[in-house]
Amino acid sequence: MKVFRDYTQAELDRQYEQRTFAANADEVIRRYGLLSDKMRILLGEPETLVYGTTNAEALDLYGKGRGRIVAFVHGGAWTRMGKRPSAFAARTFLDAGAGYAALGMWLVTDAEYRESAK
Repeated sequence: MKVFRDYTQAELDRQYEQRTFAANADEVIRRYGLLSDKMRILLGEPETLVYGTTNAEALDLYGKGRGRIVAFVHGGAWTRMGKRPSAFAARTFLDAGAGYAALGMWLVTDAEYRESAK
């Protein structure tokens, strides 16, 4: 049965799974985390700012006080990733004079999200 345009539910679900398009997605995501750890060693820990009422609703800010900020919203199909493994690109933007904010957000697997969706 089609649930959206020409997609069945199973076909639509596959569109949200990166491994459908990139067989090495797990390796790439693991590399993001390793590079982000190195970035924090180089730059120091970011300032964490809370924008919501849950632990997930926070962002890590690198380069506080700059006139411009690039906000990085991680991928992960709303089921994986987070702000900590999203620091890998910070230096590029800091070197260009901008701040860098890695946003955290609820994942659909989070209990807080499930509770709020009721």
